[in-house]
Amino acid sequence: MFKRLKAARILLGVYLLLATFNIIAVTAIIRTNSISIGPVSTPPVQLLSLLLLVIYAILNTDCLIEEYLDYKEKNKGL
Repeated sequence: MFKRLKAARILLGVYLLLATFNIIAVTAIIRTNSISIGPVSTPPVQLLSLLLLVIYAILNTDCLIEEYLDYKEKNKGL
């Protein structure tokens, strides 16, 4: 069960990342905005997906770091 939970957590992050950059539509209507700071601007992003991605990252940072460290420790002997 826990292996599926780890995979689901990672896939949800990938899904939100793809939705942020308009590769996958989360809602029926796609509204894109570009954020620019001086001469540098971002590609068009969906702000709702970006907000969900930020919330996801805040809530799951500890779990994702633990999973990464476990992966590194497991593959260290290879």
